[in-house]
Amino acid sequence: MSRRLSVLYVAPDIPVPHAGVFLGGSTHVMEVSRVLVRNGFEVHVLCRRMSKAQPAYEKLSEGIHVHRAYRGIFFPIMGKAAGKPSGGPSPWSRIFKFGEKAYFATAYRLALATMAARLITRYGIDAVLERNSAKGIGAFPARLLKKHVIEEVIDPDYSRAALKCADIVFAYTQKVLEGIVPAGRVRITTAGVDVHEFRPVEGSTIRKEHGLEGKKVVVYIGEMSAWHGIEVLIKAMALLGDDYRALILGKNAEILKPLATSLGVMDKLVFTGPIKHEEVPEYIAAADIGVAPYDPSGVKDMERFGFYFSPIKIFEYMACGKPVVASDIDIVRDVINENGCGVLARPGDPESLASAIKSLIESPDRASMGAAGRRACVEKYDWDRVGGDIASVIASLAKR
Repeated sequence: MSRRLSVLYVAPDIPVPHAGVFLGGSTHVMEVSRVLVRNGFEVHVLCRRMSKAQPAYEKLSEGIHVHRAYRGIFFPIMGKAAGKPSGGPSPWSRIFKFGEKAYFATAYRLALATMAARLITRYGIDAVLERNSAKGIGAFPARLLKKHVIEEVIDPDYSRAALKCADIVFAYTQKVLEGIVPAGRVRITTAGVDVHEFRPVEGSTIRKEHGLEGKKVVVYIGEMSAWHGIEVLIKAMALLGDDYRALILGKNAEILKPLATSLGVMDKLVFTGPIKHEEVPEYIAAADIGVAPYDPSGVKDMERFGFYFSPIKIFEYMACGKPVVASDIDIVRDVINENGCGVLARPGDPESLASAIKSLIESPDRASMGAAGRRACVEKYDWDRVGGDIASVIASLAKR
């Protein structure tokens, strides 16, 4: 009997599992790892350790082993809320930013690359699967130890040298790789959703708990950073009737309350804070529609490459049978139009978003759009298909 192939999944910037922080990246790594195990692999994940409450090593399930490292190597460094800047950077903040950048480019990367090399050697790793934000932490020691390398490119924050080490690069769009990786080594993919966990369920309990009975409800899940468009949603709520409510799931909601207060819409917003991943479908079920109001304006990389993310939140809405209002931007536009599962609004435009929300909630086709989205997730966006493509590539490389 042949031994199981072993994969080291390098994702040092995110916690696995969520650890109380709702991150699409955490979902992505965990779901792909599960699919790899179902395809016969042993998976070791090198990821971020958020606090002492998380062990440095943990066996999450049969076949999935998590190895955690602090961002401060010996202690945690926490990130900041990602709202819009309130003023120009001070001299001290610029100095701190320079020191932080130098640290992550040198001592941090060297320490984690050393850790990756130890894991490769100790566990007989056959291939390294690395998120681009690792910038070679796994790819470089893998090449030195003559192991296969697969890169996942989520955004343009990558190391060109690491990409050139890769046998295969998975990306959401070819645009971020033009002139760097030959097309023959690129596989275009999407994010995914667990269609068994995210499915149409009953949401009346959540509606009652948050006083949403008899209201027209939209749900937003994810980060509160500016490019996600959450501020656009709050402004749109000011343009909608008193019977509209927005159910907002995620951390750092406090950065939005001054804006909501100034617009007089606090009574229209329900901030839940972080929600356990397995409880999210019930919150989605409490809404009439899901919203993904991405606003890439002012993000230099998005102005250069176009929108380059594959939005997990949209697939989660769709899998739960909810139609979607989303921004009319690259990648997102294709998902909505190809599957007939919602309507589009101009990015960064509260009036367009409010109009789209109103028209979709009042549309007689709302239920059929939701059903179309659910069907598309089962057929095309299930994590088994996304992770299965990665598993097939690794297995093929291992046979060489």
